[in-house]
Amino acid sequence: MLVLEDLGESIRPSQSEWIDFGSRLADLHAWGKQERFGHEHDNHLGSTVQDNSPACDASGWPGFLSLRRLGPMRWRLDEAGLLDSIDRELFERLDRNLASILPSGIRPALLHGDLWSGNVIATGSRGIMVIDPAVFHGDPLFELGMMRLFGGFPSACESAYLDRLAEIEGPDVLDASEARIELGRLHHLMNHWLLFGPSYGHAARRVASGLLSLVARGGGV
Repeated sequence: MLVLEDLGESIRPSQSEWIDFGSRLADLHAWGKQERFGHEHDNHLGSTVQDNSPACDASGWPGFLSLRRLGPMRWRLDEAGLLDSIDRELFERLDRNLASILPSGIRPALLHGDLWSGNVIATGSRGIMVIDPAVFHGDPLFELGMMRLFGGFPSACESAYLDRLAEIEGPDVLDASEARIELGRLHHLMNHWLLFGPSYGHAARRVASGLLSLVARGGGV
């Protein structure tokens, strides 16, 4: 038996409600002090199995990202015959350079994991709620990659999130923010490529190439 909570009728959220949601999302990401990236059990991102077991370096986001997120996506795409030799080299080169793109000291945060606008419901009495997570502990800015992928979140929501996260954690929490967000967007683009076909491949290649250009320039944004 599956029991689901009735959240009531969905409404169109106001600007102030989106700002409040962005701030509360930052509060969620700042809640608790997790020591390891991953989660106590595996789950799914759509129909894709999501391996949440800690990487060898349990405290390092680049290692977890490589071994549990971007690496498995690349392997699955290759097994499905969706990568050519140029694609393979592009994504492998990005994987090798993650530590150069990402700042040190990224701490694990509790993420929704699949936060697109279809998983957000604005209620009349309880504000904006989220449903259908693919939860794990990861880089907090990784979450914004999916939020940006299909739109639906106003800029005021993201600004409120970033301002609140910096207020709680300090400005260093936003180091290399655009690169970290783009890595989240790439992860979801690769999953959509795997699930829905080659139409997502061009965007994934463009994001990966843009991230590698940061290495040539000597760092993140």
